Amino acid sequence: MKIVITVSLISPGGGLTKYVCTLAKILTDTGNNEVWIVTTHPSETNPELENLMQERNIRHISLSSLSKIRKYFSLISVLRKISPDVLINNYNAPTQYILPFLHRKIKVVHVLHNNTPDFYRVASINGHYVDRWIAPTPALMDYFNAYTQGIYQERVTVIPHGVEVPIVEQTQRNSVVRLAFVGVLFEHKGVKILPEIIHRLLAKKYEFHFSFIGEGILRKTLEAELQEEIRNEIVDFTGRISGEEVYRKLSNTDILVYPTHIDAFGLVIAEAMINFAVPVVTRLEGITDSLIDDNVNGYLIEQDDIDAFVAKISCLIEDKALRDRMSLAAMQKASSCFTSSVMKTNYINFINRLFV
Repeated sequence: MKIVITVSLISPGGGLTKYVCTLAKILTDTGNNEVWIVTTHPSETNPELENLMQERNIRHISLSSLSKIRKYFSLISVLRKISPDVLINNYNAPTQYILPFLHRKIKVVHVLHNNTPDFYRVASINGHYVDRWIAPTPALMDYFNAYTQGIYQERVTVIPHGVEVPIVEQTQRNSVVRLAFVGVLFEHKGVKILPEIIHRLLAKKYEFHFSFIGEGILRKTLEAELQEEIRNEIVDFTGRISGEEVYRKLSNTDILVYPTHIDAFGLVIAEAMINFAVPVVTRLEGITDSLIDDNVNGYLIEQDDIDAFVAKISCLIEDKALRDRMSLAAMQKASSCFTSSVMKTNYINFINRLFV
């Protein structure tokens, strides 16, 4: 089967790029599928994609150097030439606009990736040419159906994203409890409250280390608020690192602190859980509560409730038995629901149903 995945750009560490690489990998696991990735905007080199291209013969076609008009015509030409059985679009507006010019035998799937109106707007362009939509969480399905007034609701399926199972076993944890935030250092990820959380935990005389894993426009602001903690090696900032390095960091993390305001799935939550880190995360109905069972394998906190974040993190720091119990439960939940192998089964079954 020929499958084309379209996406605007590839980046070294973005969640959408991780998803595209995982999808390309699981679709070539069978050995019978040919996979192309087509990008329309300037991209950065991604080592994981480069490895997949060498090991799996996945082909990457970039149209980023073309003018807007030529880009549209070239995209039509590329897709007509490949003549895929399945076209999987990931928030790429040019693909949606040229759907009327493609052969109707192509099964068109659009994957919803974020809970913002523009994602739903792009996904609904030429919607009558789309065979199915995939939402990673129930909330995104509901929000998309509300945005489109339910006209496509029979064609929307929920399939959770998947993450890699760590190659190494759980590492021996240090006596110092290790906390981490993973993601872009932007306001919509709730990072502005993290310095206050850290200061309150230190006021309780806890011994811990906090890592900010990621990059973003708020990094300098956060560093300025945490100068003393950085100087005393209580806090560090890694900047943007590879997915492999993120996994290494998470394998030595006890608690993921993730006060996000917006998410579509929370890939980093699943990555933390599969690495035995207990997630303390903002409750986003139909999104984060579809990954975490509150008080069982993590904690769900109301948005920007600093008191609650501090209280739950304090419980985990003070009670190692509780931390160990929730750590194991987090890994077990992620292993049963959010691995790339589970994702593979779900996607293969979904694609097969397209042709029934």
